Amino acid sequence: MEGYTWSPKLLLNLTTDSDGLASFSFNTSSHSKSDINLIASVSQEGSYYGHNEPYISVDSKTVQLFQPATPYTPTLSELIIENSEQPLKCDSEFTATIKYYFIGETVEDFKTDIVYMVLSRGVIVHHAYEKIQVKISNGASGTLSFKLSVSSDLAPVVQILAYCVLPSENFVACSKNFDIEKCFKNKAVPGEKNSLQLLAQPGSLCGLSAVDQSVLILKSGKRLDADKV
Repeated sequence: MEGYTWSPKLLLNLTTDSDGLASFSFNTSSHSKSDINLIASVSQEGSYYGHNEPYISVDSKTVQLFQPATPYTPTLSELIIENSEQPLKCDSEFTATIKYYFIGETVEDFKTDIVYMVLSRGVIVHHAYEKIQVKISNGASGTLSFKLSVSSDLAPVVQILAYCVLPSENFVACSKNFDIEKCFKNKAVPGEKNSLQLLAQPGSLCGLSAVDQSVLILKSGKRLDADKV
């Protein structure tokens, strides 16, 4: 039976096999807007309860139907920076995408600048803007993208900030942080020849020392790694 206990709709009468099992299937095409409540009742012949009424055991199950994703419909103007697989890899190019939704503007057609900037360690490393033409009648939404070269100078975290001012003088902004994998500008391997340049203020006392590999072996677990840096 389909429905609730107080308003069931009989679907099938089934007879169990020698193992007490009964299989069935049904078409869900006409039930696309809500879940389905199935109720199974078992009538045991020869067993009566009450006034000549068969003893019935009942079980129920809710079948949740797959619901297709509905389009995002914001109620206020907003900017959204899309998520990306993190952490971002060093020496790669990352495409940042910004979605915009403009709601409640009285002007049908207008132009606005979406300004975006990239910050790392509190410093702006990149900034630009894109002028977009907005038509409210066509649904004032869309996307803009820009490419960002990921390097050790941006590690360990980069922040993207975007904002714009609408004709209604409303200010819309958003920001998102992106982790960057641990990486360094200088990449050396054991045994490789390297040069070192030391800078200091005039009058400074500087000292350099070379450590034999055996010293590191004696102090295992205390080697310098990316996490300690």
